[in-house]
Amino acid sequence: MSYVETQLPNGGAVVEWVSPAPLPTHKTEGITLIEWASLFQPNEPVFIDELEDHINDLSYQVAGSLLSLDDLATIIDPNTVVTYRQLLRTSFKRFNAASKNGVTVSHPLVIMSLVIFEAFGLIANGRKETILRGLPL
Repeated sequence: MSYVETQLPNGGAVVEWVSPAPLPTHKTEGITLIEWASLFQPNEPVFIDELEDHINDLSYQVAGSLLSLDDLATIIDPNTVVTYRQLLRTSFKRFNAASKNGVTVSHPLVIMSLVIFEAFGLIANGRKETILRGLPL
């Protein structure tokens, strides 16, 4: 913490108290896959992995969900013309490619996937916000 003095063009000065930026409390970028997995409850990765393994099986649906993977993904965009299955297929592919450099929780595909996971009951209601905060430091 310090004072900063700014000289004014017509003479005089303004002195301001400058506080340092707050220190981050969570890691949100470059999260390794092990760290990423630690953000989930023990059963959640199992359900998500099962979905990823079966995403191309058109007869597969998430057990217990009121939504169908073949419904239009209106929770993401009310005007969409793509299904949850299509969005998740793309998301899984991109995530697997990008995760080699670490996960960024604020990436749009991560956020979209978490919204869908929550809607399908793969993660508990409210867990999305906890995951999006990132890994506590």
